[in-house]
Amino acid sequence: MSTKDCFQEGQAAALPFKDGEGQYPSLSEIYSANHPPKLPSKLPKLVSTVTSQTPFQYKETVAQGMFPPLAIYPKKLSFNYLDNQPRELRISTLTIGNTGDGKDACFRQPLSHILADAKRLDEVNRQRLADFNKAFTNTPANALKPQRPEDLIIQIINSNITQAALVQRMDEAQGAPLYTKMNELEQWEQIEGASGKNNQFTTMKLADDENNDFGADRAGTQSVTASGNLFLNWNANTTISKAIRFFKNVLTDGPISRLCLAFVPPSEIGSDIPKFGKYDYKYDAKLRPFIENLKKATGTITCKKALQMVESLKKECDDFSILTQDRVFDNLTHRALVHAFRKGCLLYAANGMKWESSIYDFCRWSLHYDLWLKMKLFGDAIKKEDAGVEVSKRGPQSLLDEIATDDKGVFSIDALVKVRKQKGMREDGTRKLLSKWKSRGYIRQLSDDTFQKIQPEDKK
Repeated sequence: MSTKDCFQEGQAAALPFKDGEGQYPSLSEIYSANHPPKLPSKLPKLVSTVTSQTPFQYKETVAQGMFPPLAIYPKKLSFNYLDNQPRELRISTLTIGNTGDGKDACFRQPLSHILADAKRLDEVNRQRLADFNKAFTNTPANALKPQRPEDLIIQIINSNITQAALVQRMDEAQGAPLYTKMNELEQWEQIEGASGKNNQFTTMKLADDENNDFGADRAGTQSVTASGNLFLNWNANTTISKAIRFFKNVLTDGPISRLCLAFVPPSEIGSDIPKFGKYDYKYDAKLRPFIENLKKATGTITCKKALQMVESLKKECDDFSILTQDRVFDNLTHRALVHAFRKGCLLYAANGMKWESSIYDFCRWSLHYDLWLKMKLFGDAIKKEDAGVEVSKRGPQSLLDEIATDDKGVFSIDALVKVRKQKGMREDGTRKLLSKWKSRGYIRQLSDDTFQKIQPEDKK
């Protein structure tokens, strides 16, 4: 199935997040499906509030893309990760979908209401900046020019900003996160100051990294000369074909893993126009407690529940990576797990530092929804870039499921070698892989060269 065909249908046929018995679908089922996984039915309070007026077909899109603007409210907030290093709430989302399917429309109201408080403060400082610029221009050349105010914190920046202006905003923000909304992904070229093969997305990559070093040195007296830590969250839209073309020269250089993906399902030809609910004072009143909690959140925090969550999600991803031997999937999980952790921590902070049981299910969904899209859009291209070989168009599959066995699940080491060679893998390393499978309880060893699969019911 081609990439284009994979996205021609909506989410009607997608796997439920849990089956009727409350069991999660396996990762093999998720990544071999033709649709990203469905949103859990029970959502964290903040996610439920933000998406409460969103039409059904856009709920997953908005639930995935709502975090970048929310994350600008805490100041100097971080959470200790599994490596005991602090992680700030750096989250950016690229929404993909067909032209005319509502990529911008589904976010317009939710993001506007989320950002309302920040916009009000920005308007005050934008007026102060305008007053300064006017006074500076009107001051004669032989007179003492006014000094630019030092506290012009403007967090929401225009999408057509240049890199020099971004350095200025970063310097004046005094560590406060910045945010921008781009209607088209191509606007990143304005920020980067480069396009095509010359664009290495350096700024995009820095924005996701704590303790980055970003700045500019200029010779002119009125030019921007500043350096510091760039904290920039963003939302952007694009089509499927543009996304593939935009990153084709940097598939293995980091920008893809540093963003989260959201997807707008294509609408049926002749379908009704989606109807939104009311984004009124009642909506704002329900949203306000979460915003106020985020404003108060500060410091470096250890959230044990978030750490337990990401440990569990990492084990699930690691198990699947070992079964599939899919290095692209394994590499993409590293930062995707950090993003899932950041989302869980943001929801925790928005609740006044209180955990909800539904946060785990939501972050698990968000993680695999993001990774499903990345594997479907970029997985094969990254593999070809890394290895220069043709690969399956399917998502990662368990090697254990592809080995020829007898009716009792017994197979020989030669059967595994055959499967590995079919996938372009080398013969050496086969016994090391069998040893890993054995230690994790996937197989039992019968003799030096024969093994048997352990069925799920045998583990109970």
